[in-house]
Amino acid sequence: MLEQKIAKSKEHYDNLKDDYIKVFSTSEGKRVLVDLSRSGFINKSTFQPGDPYITARNEGMRTAVLHIIDMSKREKESTKEKTQAVT
Repeated sequence: MLEQKIAKSKEHYDNLKDDYIKVFSTSEGKRVLVDLSRSGFINKSTFQPGDPYITARNEGMRTAVLHIIDMSKREKESTKEKTQAVT
C-alpha cells in the first residue's frame, strides 16, 4: 500500500516537473522566467528596513520564483537520491 502511494507520488512529481520544463523551456516561458526573476528578489535583498510585513511578502515572492526555477531545471533526481537527502 505504501509502496503504491510512493510510486504514484513519484509519477505525479515527474509529470509535474515535465510540465514545468515544457512551459519554461519555450521562448515565452524563458521571458516570463526572466521577468519573475527580476521582480521576485532573486538577485536582490528581500529585507525592507522597518517593515517586517513587506520583508515577509518579498521573501514569499522569492520562494515562489525559486520553486519555479528549481522545477524547470532539466535534471530529475531519482527517488532514491531524494530519500537519502531527506534522511
